[in-house]
Amino acid sequence: MTTRAGSDRPQIAVVCAAFDADGDRAIAEVRALVRSLGGRAAVKPAHHPHLTLSAAAVEEPSGIVRIAARVAKRHKPFRLRLSEVGTFGRGDVVWIGPSRSGPLTALQRDAYSSLIDAGHPPAFAGQSHPRGWRPHCTIARWTPQQAVDELRARFEPIYLNVDAITTIVVGGHGEVGYAAMADRKGARR
Repeated sequence: MTTRAGSDRPQIAVVCAAFDADGDRAIAEVRALVRSLGGRAAVKPAHHPHLTLSAAAVEEPSGIVRIAARVAKRHKPFRLRLSEVGTFGRGDVVWIGPSRSGPLTALQRDAYSSLIDAGHPPAFAGQSHPRGWRPHCTIARWTPQQAVDELRARFEPIYLNVDAITTIVVGGHGEVGYAAMADRKGARR
């Protein structure tokens, strides 16, 4: 495992499926609902909403950014339905997620195996392995159970497009790389 210069802690570079602008807005609306219910959801997160595909501990994330760009070029944008509300941890981390689809599963497997093939073992242990991977978009942290229950009752599925791959460095650093998927028209959000 490598580390940042002058630090004994690695940087975790996360390869993520990114959404179109309409999807980002829809997720912002869900975050606003969670806040209105008493949960702690970021108003201006350090990065765009995403589905984590895989991650690696690195000294410098530029190699991961290049791998992510190659993965993006091998996949076309696709439509996705976020229909599930779930929780992690003690139940206070709230996420929304899709059922697995062919294009999403193929994208995740490609990102995971591309990092492995380049000599980057998964940073999140079995969570990134295709068999144990749970596609999710984190919405809020520190959310009371009553707010989670109310969100589940009021949540309506979100239809959005996955149209890019973004690379994020964990710890508030935000996005360090962005690559549009094959055949996507338009500029970065």
